[in-house]
Amino acid sequence: MAGVKIKSGGFLVFAFLLYFFKPISADTALFNLADALTCKPDDAQFSSEYNGGNIQSYFDVAPNTGEITLNQCIDRENLPEPRSFDIPDGIMLKVAMSSKDSSVGCEAQFLFIIEDVNDNVPQFQDLPYAKTINEANFTEPYYLMKAVATDKDEGEAGTVTYSITWTPQIDGVEFQILPKKGDISVNGSVNYNDNMLYYISINASDGRDKYGTVHSVTANLIVTVKDIPNLPPIFTSASYSSSIKENTAKNTEVLHVNAVDGDRGINNKIFYSISGTSYFYVDNKTGEVFVSENIDRDTMSPSTGGRAEFQLHATEIVNNTETSSSSAVNVSVVIEDVNDNPPIFYQGDIEINNITVEVPENSPTDTPVIHFENIHVKDIDEGENAKMALTVHPKNLSIYPTQVYGESPLSLRVIVPLDYELIENFTVEVNANDGVHNVMLTVLVNVENKNEYFPKFQHNNYTVNIFENVTNAPDIATIHATDKDKGTYGDVTYELDGSTEVLKNFSLNQITGILSLKNGASVDYEMKHTYFATVMAIDGGGKETSAALDINILDVNDNAPKWLPLGTLVIMEEETFQNSLFLEATDRDEPDTPNSKVSYELQSCYTSKGEDLDLVNNFTVDNSNLKIKGVLDRERLPKGINGGHLQLVIVAKDHGNPQLSSNANATVIVMDKNDNSPQFSNSRYTVSVPETTPRGTYLLNVSAVDMDVEEPNNQFRFSFNTSNTILTVDGIGKNGFSWIKLGSKLDFEKRHAYTLFLLAIDMGASPNTGETTITVHVEDVDDEPPKFSCASYTYNVNESNYNGTHTFIGSDIIGFDDDTNAYLSFEITNEKCEDNETVDVHNWIGINKTIGLLILQRDIDYETCKQLSLVIRLTDENTVVGVNSSDVDVTVNIVDQNDNSPSFINPSQSVIVITELAKEDYQVAIYKADDKDSGKNAELTFIIHDVQFVSTSTVNQPPTDLFKIVTNAPTTGKTYDGVFSLGTFSQLNSEGYYQICLIVKDHGEVSHSANVSVKVFMIPQNSKVELIFARSLDEVKEHLLDIISLLRSAVDDAQVTISNIQEETQVTRAATDARCILDSYFYYNNGTSLPVSTVMRLLNDNYEVMVELSILGLISVNPPNPPDVITPELPWQIAVGVIAGILALTLFISITSAVCMRRSFERRIKTELALRNTQAALASHGTNYEQQPHNKENPLFNKEAIELPYDDINGDVEKRSINSLDEHLYFDSGKSEGFNTLLEDVQGEDNEPHQSPILKETLRGFDNTANSLSSTAI
Repeated sequence: MAGVKIKSGGFLVFAFLLYFFKPISADTALFNLADALTCKPDDAQFSSEYNGGNIQSYFDVAPNTGEITLNQCIDRENLPEPRSFDIPDGIMLKVAMSSKDSSVGCEAQFLFIIEDVNDNVPQFQDLPYAKTINEANFTEPYYLMKAVATDKDEGEAGTVTYSITWTPQIDGVEFQILPKKGDISVNGSVNYNDNMLYYISINASDGRDKYGTVHSVTANLIVTVKDIPNLPPIFTSASYSSSIKENTAKNTEVLHVNAVDGDRGINNKIFYSISGTSYFYVDNKTGEVFVSENIDRDTMSPSTGGRAEFQLHATEIVNNTETSSSSAVNVSVVIEDVNDNPPIFYQGDIEINNITVEVPENSPTDTPVIHFENIHVKDIDEGENAKMALTVHPKNLSIYPTQVYGESPLSLRVIVPLDYELIENFTVEVNANDGVHNVMLTVLVNVENKNEYFPKFQHNNYTVNIFENVTNAPDIATIHATDKDKGTYGDVTYELDGSTEVLKNFSLNQITGILSLKNGASVDYEMKHTYFATVMAIDGGGKETSAALDINILDVNDNAPKWLPLGTLVIMEEETFQNSLFLEATDRDEPDTPNSKVSYELQSCYTSKGEDLDLVNNFTVDNSNLKIKGVLDRERLPKGINGGHLQLVIVAKDHGNPQLSSNANATVIVMDKNDNSPQFSNSRYTVSVPETTPRGTYLLNVSAVDMDVEEPNNQFRFSFNTSNTILTVDGIGKNGFSWIKLGSKLDFEKRHAYTLFLLAIDMGASPNTGETTITVHVEDVDDEPPKFSCASYTYNVNESNYNGTHTFIGSDIIGFDDDTNAYLSFEITNEKCEDNETVDVHNWIGINKTIGLLILQRDIDYETCKQLSLVIRLTDENTVVGVNSSDVDVTVNIVDQNDNSPSFINPSQSVIVITELAKEDYQVAIYKADDKDSGKNAELTFIIHDVQFVSTSTVNQPPTDLFKIVTNAPTTGKTYDGVFSLGTFSQLNSEGYYQICLIVKDHGEVSHSANVSVKVFMIPQNSKVELIFARSLDEVKEHLLDIISLLRSAVDDAQVTISNIQEETQVTRAATDARCILDSYFYYNNGTSLPVSTVMRLLNDNYEVMVELSILGLISVNPPNPPDVITPELPWQIAVGVIAGILALTLFISITSAVCMRRSFERRIKTELALRNTQAALASHGTNYEQQPHNKENPLFNKEAIELPYDDINGDVEKRSINSLDEHLYFDSGKSEGFNTLLEDVQGEDNEPHQSPILKETLRGFDNTANSLSSTAI
């Protein structure tokens, strides 16, 4: 606010101007009083007066123009006392104007209200922070201390909030801080052995002001953990093991154990003791274990496996006294065997040194020797000491096995067949040698004689003839056979073998081989034409040879024709049609000869009582058919016929010499009676049915007959005697036949056979029944699916385990089938990689088709695939119906092996340049590496393998501590970081470069590694180029990569390194002018740095890059501060370059100054133009504020505000300068309420500062002024 008193012609005017603004930079023009007064005389003089304090140091008032200028930054927190108008943030300035003769004068009062901004950083008090606590398990937050930080700002900007930004990641330990109070506490198990020191970063942040500014500061708290005695001793190893040979001398040291106090901060002495063994003792003080007695491994229990297992105890000693605080560790000592026992041959449990055995002659190769089955050899030593080599001498026989470990049964075997005729017995020696001892077993071998040859007949087939009815034939034929064997094995005897009839009628002499007809026996051609027999020749050893013997019987006419049963001729009463009866008689004599030819003739007819009937002429025989002549009328038949039956006598005669004949009676039935039961054609029916036969299938046809000739006596029906569902039958048989059908499904696995009774019942008045048995055999059909013994299988296999032939995985996959004739086979139907389906795993694993054994067929890679999923199919090749296969899932887990070397990820930093400003622990580069393996095999460590300094003349080995590299394990993923930094920097040499070999290696059992070569150059400090940006530190960091990229493109792609980024101090600039200095170096990969002049020339030559850098805030490119000592000899080329640079810089500054001066004059001219356009308003004194407080008219001139055309105004700065005249408050000094009204309007209803839109724009313009001026200068 400014109050102005104007004295003109006795008329007194008060004028007040109000400003709200942020702190602005020094040398800023705040107000020009001369421009605001139209009554200013030409010789006006201006002077200022201050309201107490040292505020005069803040402002300058130009005596001729009245321009008020701020000459230094104002710090709100350090404003002088007293303040104006009792406003805490106000500064009052009085400015007086008068003519030289004091005829015209006025006075203006300016009240500057300083707005608070967040320009102070919180400060921690009572640093450093440290706290010592005892180790404990804090179940509730334990108070440690209170952190206190203060901030000079007021309000929200001065409110401090606390937080913990970093704390060690220890499981179960959590540090907390109250955000408002700063109280720090710990919760969880704090253990000295886990962590002795905790470094905690505490952040104090102030509140955000309305410009978004926030400050924070960090302090460290060191928490030291004090150990307390609460842990037993700890052995340095979880278990111990060693080995000694048996019979080791007493007091020999076996191993040395070591234990320390579990409380590492206390470290009491340890007392050692031993338990669980008598073989050893321990030194109570040193922990050394010694042999206490002779140890014979061969007498130790087999269950120990040659190991002595015992425990060692460690007890804390406090004040030379054992305490209860102790711990134990398991110790295993392997007793190594010594070859001190010879091999021994045993038969059963009896030790032997000779034996007698037998070998049959002509035994095949590898035939085991008889009586040698229970022989074994044994050496009670262990391992290689129990290894025995077995040999036989002479080598008539072989021994198996030829090499034995410990104990094994032995087998003597034939090498070549033996001949009894050549050798009857011999002796061999079996030797067992364990490398130290040789033991012999003497074996007497007897060759056993064998029957080698079979008897041989003169002929393979013998044929003899004999007439039938012969009763005496002592020498029919002679059979002869020979045998090549000698002795009893060569003696041959004969036997006759054949049917019962052959043996009944014929005999064969056992010694001579003569065939004869037995006494009282006779042969009949009609009974048998030929007898088939076998003759056997048997030697003394029981070997047999056979030959076929055929005995042919010759026919003679000794048989009369024999009638076959005649049927009944059915004669229906009063029937005119002709029926016939077939006649058949057979002759057993030789067929197709007169002896067997038969003819027929009628002889007589009689009743059943034997009475002759004259009815022969009523019948005739025609071609063996008995026929009726004419019609028989039953009522005309003799009454003596019983039941209507007639008997015809028919003669059958052969044509042999002498002629033989026989008679037969034929029955003619005139009246029928149901006196016959149905008869099945078979008394038993048997049928075999596959179990898969469908229901309703016809199985067999059954037949039955009824001898009755009239219906319904000869009709019948079929049924089973009991109810069943297996078989069904058609009830009414047609022509005596009916079909049996399957009634239900069969299952061989449940029942193999069924037996049922079938009945045939005729339909006469008194039904008759016939019966037969039907047996159904169920045939097994392969219809059951095969099955696996397990629902799934899982196997583990090491990667790269293929040995080039067959590598078996796990045990057999067992399959089975309930069918009796199943033929099973295995195959793999599906195979895939569970964790990477893009991998083709076909033919990685095969399977034995017969036994189901999985076979590895190629090398497999864990990094390519970690788990294989297979589907194994078991198929029954003989399945007829149903499902013939089953599937099972098989999982093959691939176990990782260390088969991959680690590799650097894009090791692009092969050349590194550092500056002389670098310090110890300066981070040079970060190298990244990974390993395709997993687990320990993928854990990596970076090391510096070799460092050499290379100069123009020599290569030497520098100190090893010049550089260091630290390995950082990944928090996620598998990539490790190797942080490469400086060690002892003071010893670095800039006269050459350092050739460094970095190695990264994994932690596998067999470690793999990779390396990268790095060149490190050091460039001098005088190569530094300072780049000054008119931006804040955060803004520069945000665009740092873009800045580096632009710099590289401008300097011919040379390398650019930013060694430091810092804010410029506020001593030489205004508080609102944020500036940053970037210390940069430009160099090539060979270590050659670019001079500052070259950098400046390259930048000036690249206009596009300079424009982009200017947008990012670049305002200056400066060389480094000159060194204390300048080399006197300066090459003329460098001198010329320096001069040219100075001239270019001078030209640059001149152009910039000219532009700024031009714009300043333009602003003055346009301001004056605005004032002239409003002079007419001064004729009307006073103000219309009270009458029209809400309109938009200018309250100073009682006219509408006149806006200059923006086309005539260049830049935002000029626009803001013109618009600053838009709002002025004018009031009469005689009215006290005017000032109060002004304050109310300024403060607003809520006591907050009020700003018009144009004033707000003006204040925002101050923020951008510095940046705009900087851009203009660039």
